Parts: sequence; structure tokens; C-alpha cells
Amino acid sequence: MKPLLYLLAYAALLLISCSKNERKFMGKDITTTWNNRKTVIVGDSWSVPGKWTKRFCEKKGTIEVNLARSGQTAQYVACAPQFNPAALPKWDASYTRLIVVLGLNDQGYNNGSMTPDQFAIDYARIVETALKNGTHPEQIDLVTPGYVPTFEAWTLSGCGPNELTGQDRVNAYNEKIKQTARIYGVHYVDIAAPMSRWFGWNQYDAGKGHLNAQGDEWLADLMVAMIK
Repeated sequence: MKPLLYLLAYAALLLISCSKNERKFMGKDITTTWNNRKTVIVGDSWSVPGKWTKRFCEKKGTIEVNLARSGQTAQYVACAPQFNPAALPKWDASYTRLIVVLGLNDQGYNNGSMTPDQFAIDYARIVETALKNGTHPEQIDLVTPGYVPTFEAWTLSGCGPNELTGQDRVNAYNEKIKQTARIYGVHYVDIAAPMSRWFGWNQYDAGKGHLNAQGDEWLADLMVAMIK
């Protein structure tokens, strides 16, 4: 009877550990808890400091390390700066999460010559670099770009020819992000779908390409709910 009690007690301890999102990876404690640990955010103008990221990090209780830059793409082709995976930090216990929100400029706003397949190759390099730096797959969130209503009508040919237009092109890129997440066993977070249902013109700026202050608050709350 005692061995059974010991087994049950051990199982209970495992459940408690799992409830805190703690894992063992190569003999080290891997944590996805937020408390006072650093969160690295890679993105474009939608995610620069002062946008949704500030409210998100405050609500999660995490320290923001923001690597977002306006116009940033997964890879430089014609019009926008490339995200250099070398900028990713070497991972240690002070970090808890890597959130990648890239793709909007690749979809065509600044970089219409980038095909979905080309994008997928460069996007995967970011994930591979993070893993080589010691980031655990459970600590990586690949987030779709935000929903932009005007993309419904645009041909998205900002810098060159493209095969897909409008929302078909957006969906093709988002599918590549989803496939990358599946290949590397990391988290996939689709914010585009709920944004297309819940966000209206009042949440966007006059140019309709970026969120206004209220939209950033809404997006931060959406991110808090979707990224566990």
C-alpha cells in the first residue's frame, strides 16, 4: 500500500510542477513562467517600443527586450531592413519567452517581391538561430502579423511583382508561419483571425495601416489571452 501512496504523491508533485509550466531540457530547468524574466520581441512597426508590447509586458509581469524595427522583414530583398538573427541573445535563465511577430512587410506592404516560399526559408532561420542559442521550443511563440483591413483590396505589390493578391497572399504567408511552428515544435499564435472579426476602423490610424492607441490596447489584451 505504501508504494502506491508514494507513487500517487509523486504524481501529484509532477502535476504541480506542470501547472507552473516548468520543464526539464538537457538537464536544465526550462521555465515559461513570466515573473520578472525577460521577453524578447522581434517585429516590425506594429511592435516597436510603446505599442502593444508595453501593456502586454506589464500585464504579464515580464521585462521587455524589444528588437522590433519599423519596416523590418524576415529578409532584405528590395525596400525594407532585414531582421538579423544574430541580434537574438544567448539564452539563459533570465529569459522566459521569444515572441516573433514578423511578416507584415514581407506580405507586400514594403516588400511585394518576396514570395511565401522565400519568406518561409528566412523566417525558419530566425527560429533555428533561437534554438541554437539555447531557447527551448516551448519558449517560442510565432505570431501572425496583425490584420490590416486595407489588405483585402490591395494587390500588395509594393516593390515588385507577386503571384497572389489581397487576402489570398496574406493567408499564404500566415500558413507558412503555421507550418514553421509545426516543423520546429514551437507555439503558433493566430491573431489575424480574431482581429478580422473584432477590430473595426476605429482601432486603426488614419492611414489604416497601423493601430491607434485604442487598437494597441486591444491587441495587448488579445496577446495576453492567447499567449500563455
